[in-house]
Amino acid sequence: MRSKRHTRAPRAVSGSVRNPGPLLAILKAVTLGLLATTAMLLLFSFAFSWKDLPLRLLQPLTLAAMMAGAFTAGYWSARFWKRQGFLTGAICGGIFFAICFLASLQAGGGVDLTALLRLTILLLCGMIGGVTGINRKVRPLKGKR
Repeated sequence: MRSKRHTRAPRAVSGSVRNPGPLLAILKAVTLGLLATTAMLLLFSFAFSWKDLPLRLLQPLTLAAMMAGAFTAGYWSARFWKRQGFLTGAICGGIFFAICFLASLQAGGGVDLTALLRLTILLLCGMIGGVTGINRKVRPLKGKR
């Protein structure tokens, strides 16, 4: 008969600290992506107010900020969950698009072909970020064994 000290408690698989479930990983990653987008938009707004930049640069710079945010979200979702970077990156890109699309609808924007183009671009950026996050090699810290 086995004593109680030799029995192991069951491990938590999906909600463990080291490997959070996909929902928590995606939520954290989308938050980081929105923070990255906000930081880039703040930098661009300072550039527009400091220099007399033409307004035709506004849409491409906004799209670049959203692309960087979707990439960041996909990258960190894959780093947090440590599997299925392509799928989690695509989900992050889709959530990111939904948030930005709803914000543009609130501001008076409409549904047109550019929205479909933005969806495609943000999905691709999220996927690329997810694949990059999975394929990143982890280097051991110097001084630790």
